[in-house]
Amino acid sequence: GILGLVGNFWLFSTSLLYLSAAASQVLAQISPFILLFAGIVVLKEPLRKNQIIGAAILMFGILLFFNRELPQIFAGGANHQMLGITLSLLGCFSWAAYGLVQKMLLRRLTAPQILFVFYCGCALFAAPFANWSELGNLNGYQWLCLFYCCINTPIAYGAFAEALNHWEVGKVSTTITLVPLFTIAFAALAHWLVPAKFAAPDLNLLAALGAALVVTGAICSVLNRRMVRK
Repeated sequence: GILGLVGNFWLFSTSLLYLSAAASQVLAQISPFILLFAGIVVLKEPLRKNQIIGAAILMFGILLFFNRELPQIFAGGANHQMLGITLSLLGCFSWAAYGLVQKMLLRRLTAPQILFVFYCGCALFAAPFANWSELGNLNGYQWLCLFYCCINTPIAYGAFAEALNHWEVGKVSTTITLVPLFTIAFAALAHWLVPAKFAAPDLNLLAALGAALVVTGAICSVLNRRMVRK
């Protein structure tokens, strides 16, 4: 679990050296689907018809949502671009491994206990490779961003762990694919508040349609069988 979490952070961060943030974000949406199928194979969790339909709608929505970014990934076939794609895909598998291990540990430990062990382990593992002198080059705004990232990570992963404690892996992994929509919403809010520092999200008609389909697919996949029958 520790190696999966560290590997995910490192692989996706490194992939940004070779891919645009948009391209990396597209590939990151593969992670929940890997986790979904891992839960079916390893944990023997059921795959219901509404989850299959929801996943199909959601995947099609993601493709539409990133309709302008996808050609950036596959066009040209430059070596550095292929390296970035490979690193992103490895990051997806690394994240799925972390999520699966955490789900299994929840049978014996609480979510806070697991996160404490994971984060302490990640800190000990990553600390020797960090360039601590770079902290002296940060300005006040960058320190604020760093602080936000530090507190956001345990809050987000804590919520993720607690969700795994109450939901099946398939439902949790599908719901996570809503992250791009929240990213767009907060990007728009940030641009409205501080337009000099944040660019406005640029969505075309296909992207807007894709966003609607992503939400529809996620809602469809988390409906339980009783709700579907009603």
